[in-house]
Amino acid sequence: MRASPCRPRAPVLIVAFGFHPLVGGTEVALLRVARELRSRGIPVLVLTRRLRGLPASDRVEGVPVRRLPFPTVAFLGPLLFNLALAWTLLRLLPRCRGAIASSVSHYVATAVVVGRVVGRPVVVRLQSSGAGADFPRARREPLGGVVARIVRGADRFLATTTTIRRELVEAGIPVDRIVLAPNGVDLEAVDRVATGRPRQGVVALGRLVWQKDLDRLLDAWGLLLRDADGLTETPTLEIYGEGPERARLAARIREEGLADTVFLRGFHDRPHEVLARARAFVSSSVVEGMANALLEAMAHGLAVVSTPVSGAADVIVDGDNGLLVDGEGPAPLAAQLRRVLVDDALTERLGRAARDTIAERYTAGSMADRYLEALASARAP
Repeated sequence: MRASPCRPRAPVLIVAFGFHPLVGGTEVALLRVARELRSRGIPVLVLTRRLRGLPASDRVEGVPVRRLPFPTVAFLGPLLFNLALAWTLLRLLPRCRGAIASSVSHYVATAVVVGRVVGRPVVVRLQSSGAGADFPRARREPLGGVVARIVRGADRFLATTTTIRRELVEAGIPVDRIVLAPNGVDLEAVDRVATGRPRQGVVALGRLVWQKDLDRLLDAWGLLLRDADGLTETPTLEIYGEGPERARLAARIREEGLADTVFLRGFHDRPHEVLARARAFVSSSVVEGMANALLEAMAHGLAVVSTPVSGAADVIVDGDNGLLVDGEGPAPLAAQLRRVLVDDALTERLGRAARDTIAERYTAGSMADRYLEALASARAP
């Protein structure tokens, strides 16, 4: 079925399994792009699952959200959600310029099928690479092979990192169906919380999960403290986030005598306030997409130290706008952390260059541009 050409201000649908008040990298990125599109006069509607206690219709920071039924009964929840999603898309999608669906899952397959039926493009946003890559992960789920084959038929793919783009090409997706669309930062939100106070300490933000390899970070911090050469005062490491590793990490911090310098702060719903008062940011991840926390830290002018995984390797030019950790184990990470704690001139130079990098290439506006480019270039048959 062919739909009539869309109007210049035709709406954009965003299909996501989770959305605010759930907060993760995907939810943050989708909310930012939705707000940016609305600021340009383009209507946006988010379709997501309805969790207990949340209204069916809502607005999140001005963005309309429609939550569809998802009963907490095995198999019944996904079935009813997909039926409700298909019915909603059949009614709304013909009047829209297209849909953006996140990840590779059953609900994304539903969106792709409906897009084909009504003749509107569906663009799939991919967020993970390596061991957690979207397509391989989907194939491990029930009916995952069928879901993956359907999603491969999407009109365009948004790759948040060059690694994800390369993996898609290696998997047989034509390169002309892939748009590189890294996450972006709302610089106005960053600038609103500038404190003007001296910056102190190192921060890490993210879920407390194995992918973040916080054990390596703790090992490196221990090395740093044992060899305090050049440090004028004892530094602090604040780790923000929650997750299944919290209890184990807390016990390890106590047992290894790090409790006076390492603090598990839990979830913080205002990360800009945390970053505005820090001296440096660290990421020890072994699996990562385009981390919003890394981009936000750079936007705040922090010196960043990161393992060279996926998105970090795209953004950071080692020694120019940040420091990459070359090598395995805790020692290389400890060495790079020492540099940003000891060398004030280096820390300031890296921070200025980091801010410039974000302003030039990784704003919410540039992210929205890529999403619109993908929708405009897609042609549903």
